[in-house]
Amino acid sequence: MPKVDTDKFIALLIETYCRRMGIDRTMVNTILDDVLEKMGFKVENGNIVEIKSAAPEVPAVFNEMLDRKLTDYSLSVRTLNCLKANGIETMRDLVRLQKTDWLKFRTSGKKSLTELDEFIKDHDLEWGMNV
Repeated sequence: MPKVDTDKFIALLIETYCRRMGIDRTMVNTILDDVLEKMGFKVENGNIVEIKSAAPEVPAVFNEMLDRKLTDYSLSVRTLNCLKANGIETMRDLVRLQKTDWLKFRTSGKKSLTELDEFIKDHDLEWGMNV
């Protein structure tokens, strides 16, 4: 697929709609700005740039839960031993894993995976979180 010259495309789009549809140039620019914003972009100094969104703040209570030691929870000895053997000590360490990562651990098993699945869901979390 050929590469599109974005600036030329936008200029042509504005010109076409202004002339053919009788729409005011300011209105077309406003519409384009709105569409770009919904797509995560904005026009800055004549260039289209991506809007950098600030990372959402994590409530302190949530951070406290993520930093709690897994030994504080009522997990089976087998699961806790596997977690410990693989350097997973906190809830944060656990939810950063993908399910497939867990299955790669030497001492892990399906029962432990099922237990951890339920445990993570019970705490309204999920595998592979970026926390």
